[in-house]
Amino acid sequence: MLSTDEKIKRVGKVDIAVIVSSLNNASTIGFVIYQVAQGLRTFFPDKKSVIINVDGCSRDGCANVTRVIRLPVKKIVVRDELCNGIGGKGAGVRTGMMIASKLGAKAVALVDSDLRSINPEWIKLLLGPILEGHSEFISPYYHRYKYDGTITNFIGYPMVRSLFGKRLRQPIGGEVGFSGDFCGKALAHKLWDRPETAQFGIDFFLTGFALGEQLNVSEAVLGVKVHDVKDPSKHLAPMFRQVMGSILNIIECYDDVWTEISGSDALHRHRGSIRFSSPEPFDVDTNSMINSFLGGRAEHMNTLKSVLPKDLYRDIASIPTMAEEFIFDSELWTNVIYHLIPAYFSTPAEKKEDILDIVRHMWMGRVAYFTIESKDLNDREAEHLIEEQSLIFEENKELLVELYRKARQ
Repeated sequence: MLSTDEKIKRVGKVDIAVIVSSLNNASTIGFVIYQVAQGLRTFFPDKKSVIINVDGCSRDGCANVTRVIRLPVKKIVVRDELCNGIGGKGAGVRTGMMIASKLGAKAVALVDSDLRSINPEWIKLLLGPILEGHSEFISPYYHRYKYDGTITNFIGYPMVRSLFGKRLRQPIGGEVGFSGDFCGKALAHKLWDRPETAQFGIDFFLTGFALGEQLNVSEAVLGVKVHDVKDPSKHLAPMFRQVMGSILNIIECYDDVWTEISGSDALHRHRGSIRFSSPEPFDVDTNSMINSFLGGRAEHMNTLKSVLPKDLYRDIASIPTMAEEFIFDSELWTNVIYHLIPAYFSTPAEKKEDILDIVRHMWMGRVAYFTIESKDLNDREAEHLIEEQSLIFEENKELLVELYRKARQ
């Protein structure tokens, strides 16, 4: 079997690299890389391209699917390498980025391997503006089902909008494009020493790096995102912890930037012929989310009392246990997050995990209430609630800045 360096030597220099990280995605990766290859052949026929599949030791033969499928472009299949002893999505992305950098790629795209809605034009929209010099980093803009993307909707989007003043809707979207220069600079970033960057915190790290460095950032309109969905009450606890950790890393790393920003601006959106359709609906377990919130509130009652103002603590403590009476609105959520983030930075290292656990349980309560209040709304009506929440985050940013500065003194 050829080594990674030998595979790189066989391919030679390229113009474009598309990285597809995978873990047990044998049922979808064939479709994904075929659509990627069609996009490269159709829209960039004069460019030398390669698809890099970095596999996290899948047990379902995922990497073998990539090896045997015939494509009209070059491909490299490798196993991911640990990042500071840690494996995960970010470690795989880093491996792919290192290969793309060695190949001299001028434009790089990341694509998740569980997609069911990707089409060739995604590749054009993620890479075209990079090659034309219009952007350094391109984030995806999707239409998603109202209960999809709960980490994005309730923490990722409102935080990135408030922190950096950019209405970047999908800061942890798996599909992004960036320049070769961006790739090299990101690989040299000091936050690779944080475990979250090697795991599911990778997407927010890349977005936060682009915004923190105040690069030319834009969005690609990709239509509907259909992928392997996850119920937040059952599947997202580890992911939330890693994404939240990455958000905190970016907050600390770029506090000289975000503390001076107020208001927000829309980003330029690159559009093609893709049209929005209705995303696939799915069920979520609201009662399980409420129970998670109640369990976390009971477990961490003393810590909540010590880190929150008395009136805010009373608001949390008085939330009813019955679903019919349960309320956790946007104003309360903003206030809680803007107090818990500074509390994390002022808390001793051995207690920081408790703060993160509290944030996760509070997030469960907020998501639960959103499912209740949006039950009879369509996706676009529910989206208005997310936008209203994000505006509240933005309008109350001075509170976060004030509390953060006190915590860092």
